[in-house]
Amino acid sequence: MYSAYQLWIKQPGTTETWLLMAGYLLLEILIMAYTPIMCKLRSLQVGTIIGATGFFWGLILAVLLWPISQESVFLLLPYLLWSPIGTYVTWEMISLNPLDK
Repeated sequence: MYSAYQLWIKQPGTTETWLLMAGYLLLEILIMAYTPIMCKLRSLQVGTIIGATGFFWGLILAVLLWPISQESVFLLLPYLLWSPIGTYVTWEMISLNPLDK
């Protein structure tokens, strides 16, 4: 994520930066886990939960980043705009799949 790189450039090696990098790692894990876990469990409800969790964690990360690097926050905006749309679409698909209720 270029957003994380921008944070590192702004404030390299501090404890706060390392904690925020851990936040980026968690966000990346949530993003990458969405499809495999949803497909493995065959549950759109699980996908909706993971998608919503990723969005809210990204929002928290953006709030924590704002005082340090606004550029990092702006680079997170595409994800923060798309994630609720993808989560909503996943949630709507639940009604199309009667086995997932």
